[in-house]
Amino acid sequence: MSVFFLIVSITSILRLIFPSLETDYVEVPIIVVYNAITFYNFFKGDKKWLVIVKSFIAVASIFLIANLCEDLVISITS
Repeated sequence: MSVFFLIVSITSILRLIFPSLETDYVEVPIIVVYNAITFYNFFKGDKKWLVIVKSFIAVASIFLIANLCEDLVISITS
């Protein structure tokens, strides 16, 4: 998950510098692929489809929280 937060942090900094920049199209594919591979290697005992569901749920929830926080910081600093 640290790679996820690193990617989100870097793109958030870019968005703070350029508020009109849409970083979601870059973040989401990278994070989904990374999480699917990582979860597949971490949960080797689980079924493959269950690992994919866990991966998507984790990505969706953390990405939603990160975007809400990012938008809050941008609205405060603007």
